[in-house]
Amino acid sequence: MISDSLKTAVDTLIFNPKLSKLKPIILPEPIKFEPVTLGWYIVLGIIVFILLYLLVNIIRKYKLNAYRRFAANELLKIKSRTEKNAARAVIQQVSTILKITAINSYSREKTAKLYGKDWQEFLISRMPSGAKIQAAFALLNEQYIPDGKKHISPNELQELIDASIKWVRRHRV
Repeated sequence: MISDSLKTAVDTLIFNPKLSKLKPIILPEPIKFEPVTLGWYIVLGIIVFILLYLLVNIIRKYKLNAYRRFAANELLKIKSRTEKNAARAVIQQVSTILKITAINSYSREKTAKLYGKDWQEFLISRMPSGAKIQAAFALLNEQYIPDGKKHISPNELQELIDASIKWVRRHRV
């Protein structure tokens, strides 16, 4: 049995003798999708170089910000224990962590001597949204007042710790 398409082709050749002299179509080789020329190797090299450069920068930035992650974790630990500790002790711990973070970020000469109002202004000036945390950082002065002189609510301590965490994570270096 002859298939329909073959029968049609034979019939066409019989009825049209000019088509019998045609040779089969020679198809070109399929296009290779691999870099064959030097230009493709250069482009591939540039792409690999850029990816390695970006990876190295991401790893470097991650390592440089280790102090931020550590300080934020310490502040979160203090936040979970605020109910148990006296307000003054919590404020001193928060201030100590902020001071250590600032010394790691900036030079010791700039930050170690700061205290009181100067310390608050320094913290606020290094934060992108300084006005929103100004009230919370005003509590840092309360660490110099003896316990019992002023009542500090747990909510105020929570705001101080939240503002401190925000400062640790977002301060400009």
